[in-house]
Amino acid sequence: MISHFPLPSLRSTFRYARGLHTKTNAAPFNIAFDIDGVLIKINGENMIVSHSPMRSLVPSYKDSNVLVVGGEGSSCKNVAQSYGFKRVVTPDEVHSVYPSVCPTSTCHERPDFQRKEHLQNLEEPIDVVMVFHDSVDWGRDLQLCLDALASKGGVLGTIKESTDLHSTKQSVPIYFSNPDIVCVDRCGAMTTQCHDLVRERSGSV
Repeated sequence: MISHFPLPSLRSTFRYARGLHTKTNAAPFNIAFDIDGVLIKINGENMIVSHSPMRSLVPSYKDSNVLVVGGEGSSCKNVAQSYGFKRVVTPDEVHSVYPSVCPTSTCHERPDFQRKEHLQNLEEPIDVVMVFHDSVDWGRDLQLCLDALASKGGVLGTIKESTDLHSTKQSVPIYFSNPDIVCVDRCGAMTTQCHDLVRERSGSV
């Protein structure tokens, strides 16, 4: 699939996969597609999406504090947790605790117990930023990415000295899926913009 549009080879590929499924008596699939009137079922293990490569980062960051950017609500957080990342925070959660990070964006009110949970997660440094999908609120999320990358050891609310920004190694890594700048993926433009903002702030990337 490209965005919501099927690739030309999709039908033949699914027919082939269905043939293998029938021959090997594989476990039933749990997502169904109607291809030429034939119901074909697949599961997550049979799909590769733009953020699938993030699975390979689990051994390195399984227990790290991961800022997952993109999607609406907790959708990408849920995916990250299903991959095996145990400690995931989102821009929405950061914003609910620190509304001042982006005063021009709507801050969603959350129950006190949720805010306390988010605050507890944010007391630990951000170890890595992962952009799973295009953001709903680009301005806020780019600001938070920049805040994490320019922070002292990933502690949000801190910022390196100007000399350190220009001379020291980036302390918080950032990974992007959807690197294309094509309109249907949309996240490519955000990648480029984040790259330019970091370069403007630090003098290097």
